[in-house]
Amino acid sequence: DNLADKLNPLLTRINYETVKEKCKEALDEIQDFLTTIVVDINNLLDGD
Repeated sequence: DNLADKLNPLLTRINYETVKEKCKEALDEIQDFLTTIVVDINNLLDGD
């Protein structure tokens, strides 16, 4: 039980870092996606 108590904060931290990293990746992808849409819309409006 003592070992588990020591490991828990570590696992929580690793989990948090992983989630943070995944969220960052997802946000980057969403940003790229939105940028692409904006460019497409601009092209449509410009009649390209």
